[in-house]
Amino acid sequence: MDGITSPWGFLNKSGESTFAHGEFLEGGIDLNSVFGSSIPCFTTFMGETRASTSPTSTLSDFIPPHSFPLCGISVAKSCNGPGTVSSDGTSITYTWTATATNTGIGTLTNVTINDTYPDGTTASIPVCNTPPCSLAGGASASVTVTFTATNANCHSGVPNCPSPLDATNTATAQGTTAGGVVITSPAPAATAECQTTVSSSVTITKACNATLVSQSNQVVVEVFLSADVTNNGNSQLTNVTLADDPAATITPNNFTLNPGQTQHVTGSYFPSGPAPGSCNFSDVIRVTGATATLGSPPQPATGCPSSTDLACAPATCPLCH
Repeated sequence: MDGITSPWGFLNKSGESTFAHGEFLEGGIDLNSVFGSSIPCFTTFMGETRASTSPTSTLSDFIPPHSFPLCGISVAKSCNGPGTVSSDGTSITYTWTATATNTGIGTLTNVTINDTYPDGTTASIPVCNTPPCSLAGGASASVTVTFTATNANCHSGVPNCPSPLDATNTATAQGTTAGGVVITSPAPAATAECQTTVSSSVTITKACNATLVSQSNQVVVEVFLSADVTNNGNSQLTNVTLADDPAATITPNNFTLNPGQTQHVTGSYFPSGPAPGSCNFSDVIRVTGATATLGSPPQPATGCPSSTDLACAPATCPLCH
């Protein structure tokens, strides 16, 4: 190669780009030129140097193997924000973004996200709509993962979803090299946690009236009442129970309220008598219990007959107008 000009960026000690007789030099190989788009998956390389031009010299000065990552894949996972509570207040839908990246230089095909949902179920999700789902070197592709959490699939004993309010999604990625080797993203798996807060609140409004009625050949007072019970939170409330002071039987009782829903109830009773010097009757209807499908139940209200009442509505029931 004496006098040949280097076809790559080469300068010797004298600053010349031509090769002198017996000169040691460094070289390289363009794998894209050799293999085209079908670059196989190399992992390491090893080189050696000569200390003599003799063809019988011993090759003993080896360079230790070095990483040569022509093929590789990684995955990242992110939560797309707090989940969306369903209109009936019984479930929460979460979404995550999973991104696979080809960290090598060779094209990967059949690239998929191997996802583990918060409840432990799994799915293999292609990163494209049309196979073979290829990723060129350095390229990335993302998919959206959707999961709906309920009390049935997220509860105590489910590590990544102990309640519908807290869900963790995990994923790995895999792809196939030009040589047909399936490679996967290195451990650990990519994870992302999503959390949601919900509110539980109940209110009650009431109206009542007292009137004279005939009973057993006597004229007696009967108090009629009505009330509207409303779920002002975004979690469904079940087992909503009511009580009346002093003595009305309320219909319906023990019912379910979805978020924003109002239940109209009625009741009546025969009072023992009005307060001295008055022709009015006092009455209080109370929400004594409710179970939140999501999150904690409503907090007790202040100013009610019982410290555990969730809401109450006092009213004066006039007999005289």
